[in-house]
Amino acid sequence: MTVHFDKQTGMLVELYDYKTYTNPDYSETITWKIIDSNAWDVPEFPMVALVIPLLIVAALLALIVYKKRSAKRKRRR
Repeated sequence: MTVHFDKQTGMLVELYDYKTYTNPDYSETITWKIIDSNAWDVPEFPMVALVIPLLIVAALLALIVYKKRSAKRKRRR
């Protein structure tokens, strides 16, 4: 038996199994091979999908801090 696994995903990609029997005289070959999968199609956008919400949150926090500081300055006058 020979098996091949994809290193990145750990998925079984190919299996080759050859068996020989003596009584009765018989042999069989089983071959499995993946010809197509979307497991290797890793989208390029996850970094962008993470950066945009972080920028929005950072901008909102900066706006909140700015508003609180300006409110304190108005009270001091």
